[in-house]
Amino acid sequence: MKKIGYVEPILCAYFFNIGMDMFTSKQLIFKKVCLKRFNNTYCDVISQSSNNSFKHDINSLHNETAEWDLYLNIARTLPAVFVTVFLGTWSDKVGRKMVIILPVLGDMAGFLFFLISSIYLELSLNYLIIACLISGFFGNFTAMLQATCAYVADVSLVTERTTRIAFLEFMNHFGRIISPAIAGVLIQKKGFTAVYTTLVLISLFQLIYWFFLKESRQFDVCIVDNKFKELVKFQRIKDALNVFFKKRDKSHRVLFYLLVGAFILDLFVLMGILSILVLYFLHYPLNLSSSQIGYFFMEMNAARALGVLVMNTILIKYFRWRDFSFIILCGISYVGFSLFIALSSKIWHTFA
Repeated sequence: MKKIGYVEPILCAYFFNIGMDMFTSKQLIFKKVCLKRFNNTYCDVISQSSNNSFKHDINSLHNETAEWDLYLNIARTLPAVFVTVFLGTWSDKVGRKMVIILPVLGDMAGFLFFLISSIYLELSLNYLIIACLISGFFGNFTAMLQATCAYVADVSLVTERTTRIAFLEFMNHFGRIISPAIAGVLIQKKGFTAVYTTLVLISLFQLIYWFFLKESRQFDVCIVDNKFKELVKFQRIKDALNVFFKKRDKSHRVLFYLLVGAFILDLFVLMGILSILVLYFLHYPLNLSSSQIGYFFMEMNAARALGVLVMNTILIKYFRWRDFSFIILCGISYVGFSLFIALSSKIWHTFA
């Protein structure tokens, strides 16, 4: 079969999985935390209650669920941020293709842990932390984004590179448009196990596609044949550290540190908001079902994908907006979004 030179389907499928996992894991954690304290009957009652009579127990469960979700996000994100620096310099020597598959393998292993935990709900939540650590040390989505962008930069012409990178960013959001809705329906109809079985199957699809993906360019054959030795070479560590500590013109080093810090902080803020939204929607006063929450996130991700297209095609091309203007616009829109959700008392308010 002819080799394929398009990495976009892998990225789209990868973020499809992320959309399903991020949406589902919050509800799985809540269920496991509840079963750790109460019996299954009581957990079903408070989950389906449409009044505020279980406020104390629900708030307590929300607090513990949010704590566990924070631990999982740290286990998934912090290792990935630093591992990606090493993988980036490694991919310069051995090729992009090897780095692209590592996050897929790490997530597949993590999904298997979640799948087992969804079957045996009495298992400790510590197994989910192990799953997230595996995913994190395989690079997670930061390594996937880095490797796919580098791949596109290798295979595309300079004149079309910006468009290809923008399309990759669109795939990021497009992959997460329908995945929460599908996950919500699966949870409501079949349970958590169906979701994680689907995630494993999609990871297998990515693996099959990867086998037919051609390398982006020619690399040194001797280095490629010894790719894993190349990863643990002291030079790779030196190259990675050099990214952080090398001299830069003017105040560029400070700006680099600020960007890395802002990126990590932004990840935790976004993940925290996602966790809060899911827990807030599940219970009084909104009491949304899993499928309704999925439709909400589908609408939200579709709006984000549309925003990316608008900003890249209209505001940049025709109005020459700069990055700072985008940051201000995004900040204002997100404040408005948060206030509207906080003041919502009816289901249709959340979709407005």
